[in-house]
Amino acid sequence: MTVSDLFEIYLDRLPPERDADTMRRMFDHYCAGLADRPLQSVTSDQLREWHGKIGETSGPSAANKGISILTTLYNCAMAWDDPAGGKYAQVNPATAKSVPRFKEDERDRFMSLAELRRFWTTLDAHETRAARDYIRLALVTAQRKTTVMTMRFEDIDTDNWIWTVPKLKGNRKNHPVPLVKMAQGILEFRRQLVRGPWVFPGQRRNGKPIGNVNFWWEEIRREAGLDDVTIHDLRRTMATWMAMTGAPYQVIAQLLAHKMPGPTSIYARMDVEPVREAIQKALDAMGEHEQG
Repeated sequence: MTVSDLFEIYLDRLPPERDADTMRRMFDHYCAGLADRPLQSVTSDQLREWHGKIGETSGPSAANKGISILTTLYNCAMAWDDPAGGKYAQVNPATAKSVPRFKEDERDRFMSLAELRRFWTTLDAHETRAARDYIRLALVTAQRKTTVMTMRFEDIDTDNWIWTVPKLKGNRKNHPVPLVKMAQGILEFRRQLVRGPWVFPGQRRNGKPIGNVNFWWEEIRREAGLDDVTIHDLRRTMATWMAMTGAPYQVIAQLLAHKMPGPTSIYARMDVEPVREAIQKALDAMGEHEQG
């Protein structure tokens, strides 16, 4: 069995909510040089050399992404039974202990005003309403990609216009997110448009939420000339513009669900109106565009 063979098994067993297309692109891009290697023959020494070469040619982030994919595959190989009654692999040569990761600089990319003008214009012209709705909500809520993908109508309080994000990995408590007028209009429209619990239901996914939004973002990013801007940078863009328009750290941290120090943090989480006001103020400065 080769590394590529194991990856195909991994994709077959991937939960439906995971993005198989993105995983395949990542594997093909980062792990192509190892795909045909017999699984049991790959050593930590070889991976350290491979990791180092990718770091030199493509940068630390690419190298770390590649090795993280292999770590996941080998963990699965050690857990899954093979047809002969054993395991696909006995050891994981890609662990962080065996292949130390590169230290990466913290990303600080956000969209400038000139970039935002191109972004709004391109978004307005996009032919798919769901794409326009998703990307606007991702920006104005500043929540992570998967969190917005799995947004449910039942978690939205339309009397007070607060989205209560359920407990997720990294969040020990439900997270209240205030919804500004742009978000309110989108959600009112989508409630009339779609059936079922999901704001963004997946096509042919048997009642599951949408499983992939990257292709939407790639189209908009390319057409707007935002070559190095990611979906996650929408979150960073909102937080940065909130800071530039005077929002205090506590308000930004509350929106991003970052842990706030001090005994008053619990009271800050309950008062979402300063967050709502700060989001709208940032949007005004960013040249907010409403859509028809």
